[in-house]
Amino acid sequence: MLKDALLFSFNAVGSMAIATLLYGLLQRHIENRILRHTLVGVVMGSAAAVLMAQPIEIINGYQADGRNAFIGIAAVFGGPISAAVAAVITAFMRLWIGGAGVPLGCVMILATATLASFWKVSRNSIKNRRTTTDWLTLAAVLIIPINMMLLVPIPNKAEIVAYLSLLTLVNVMIFGRLMETEQRRGRRERQLNMAANTDVLTSLPNRRKFMDVASAVEAKRQTRKGLLLIDIDHFKKINDAVGHDAGDEVLRIVSQKLADQTRKSDIAARFGGEEFAVLIDAIDQDDLARFAERLRKSLNTNVKYKGSEVVLSVSIGATFCGDQPFSFQNAYNSADKSLYEAKELGRAQSVVTALAA
Repeated sequence: MLKDALLFSFNAVGSMAIATLLYGLLQRHIENRILRHTLVGVVMGSAAAVLMAQPIEIINGYQADGRNAFIGIAAVFGGPISAAVAAVITAFMRLWIGGAGVPLGCVMILATATLASFWKVSRNSIKNRRTTTDWLTLAAVLIIPINMMLLVPIPNKAEIVAYLSLLTLVNVMIFGRLMETEQRRGRRERQLNMAANTDVLTSLPNRRKFMDVASAVEAKRQTRKGLLLIDIDHFKKINDAVGHDAGDEVLRIVSQKLADQTRKSDIAARFGGEEFAVLIDAIDQDDLARFAERLRKSLNTNVKYKGSEVVLSVSIGATFCGDQPFSFQNAYNSADKSLYEAKELGRAQSVVTALAA
């Protein structure tokens, strides 16, 4: 029994270490919160399942393993979503293993996920690092379901419960802190990445982010794309007449309207100064023209700022790529000519052309 416990402890430590490394990768590279939390649950549930495949065998289909620590850690670092995903994976693993202990095992899994999620929700107000007391409290919460093993007629159940409780405490205290370090590091990297790809004033993607997206579209040789260039009319006069603060407010209003008008599959960015760019999917040139005109009308408005009123209008030049694979440089040159034509027509116009074959 002692030899099995020591071997299992080493396996548990190794599994948690690998899970921590994978969690760090998710933190740094997955920006979507729901997707990230789902994958955290997959990682923790899979690590628990691996551990469950080599458990401490007791008797009559009952087994001891460290699944509860993984489910608890999933809840802490991914919330109820991660806890639910991890619980489902471990429950399926327990069903697959089979034996007389399946009903009790599934109840323990459900209880662990529920208690850990309640613990997570109760600590949501904590902004600083979790304290030793916090981790001890979590360990105590995760140990509660383990004590259900005392209700079944198995040998050495007191010793097994004590061993699993100690293993849970060690995992939570050590790997909880390691995971927290990875969480902070990943959060900083995501914030830095966002700052590098976001225009500070308007919160729209900046030129760098737009070019990354355009390059990806070009590399995939996508067709039926529309590129729009939007320029605020007489922006320098706005700055000169009512001040740069009012000009900044105009830029923010234009950015918000662009964000509201575009879909998640599109990208609108501040290209620099008073110029914006939008890359969208379009059915045909008429579809792009309708979108451009709708966008122009939504941006033609009066802006009030500290008692002053600014008449806002924009000029839009756009090009439709049709069945040609998207080429940013070609599309940009064509849209830029259309924008120049819109300004020549007296501004507050939208001009849409098809990219020449």
